[in-house]
Amino acid sequence: MISFERSLQNELAKFQSKLVDIVADQTSAVKSELTTTVARQGSELETTMKSSTKDNLAALWQEFKTAEKNILEKVDLVATNLHSDLNATAIALSSIENSLSLFHATATKGKTDCVQNVEKTLRNISIVSQDSTQTLMDQLSSMNQSLQQNIEQIATDINNNHLTG
Repeated sequence: MISFERSLQNELAKFQSKLVDIVADQTSAVKSELTTTVARQGSELETTMKSSTKDNLAALWQEFKTAEKNILEKVDLVATNLHSDLNATAIALSSIENSLSLFHATATKGKTDCVQNVEKTLRNISIVSQDSTQTLMDQLSSMNQSLQQNIEQIATDINNNHLTG
C-alpha cells in the first residue's frame, strides 16, 4: 500500500513538472508572438509617420496606442486563462492528494469504497481537463490511464491479501 502511494506521488510530481513546462512554453510563445507583433507594428508606424504630413501624425500615434492597448489586453486575457487553468489543475491535484489520504484511511474498510473514491477523483479530473488546453487534456488522460493501472494493481493486491488472510 505504501508503494502504491509512493507511485501515485511520483506520478503526481511528474504531472506537476510537465504542467510547469507547458505553462512556461505557452507563456514564452505568447510573449514571442506579441513582441514580434509590437515590433512589426512599431516599424510600420515609424515608416508611415515619416511619410505622413504633420496633421496625420497625431492620428497615427493614436492608432499605434490603440493597437498597443489591444495587445496588452490580449496578454492579460492569456495570463488570466493560464491562471485559470493552473487553478483548475491545482484543484485536481489537491483532489488526488485527498484521495490518496482517503485511500490509505479506508483500505481496511474494503476495496469497494476505495475504488469508488478514486473513480470520483478521476471523474473530477476529467471535468477539469475539459476546460484546459489540449496539451493539458492529453497529459491528464495519460495520468488517468496510469492511475487506473495502479488501481487495478491495488485491487488485485487487496484481493490477494483478502484471500490469503
